[in-house]
Amino acid sequence: MSSPIDRCSLRDDLASPDFWDPVIEFYKAKVDRAELRANLALTVEERFIKAERRHRQLDRIRRCEELLAQAASALEEARSLLSKMSV
Repeated sequence: MSSPIDRCSLRDDLASPDFWDPVIEFYKAKVDRAELRANLALTVEERFIKAERRHRQLDRIRRCEELLAQAASALEEARSLLSKMSV
């Protein structure tokens, strides 16, 4: 029994080479192709290492955001207390 993939050609689903979609073109203009090429030059292991490094950086940024939010809250509380004291 043949699978659904065998029964239909995947090529039939592809757009013709001269197809132009303004939405796709809009997003293509914003893609850094040099970065894509550099990433494709990496081995799979190097890509995983790079991804792990980015995840660690994001975790540090999130922790900093939490600390800043706590500091802002403490500052607001201190200002409120000072304003009550000066009344």
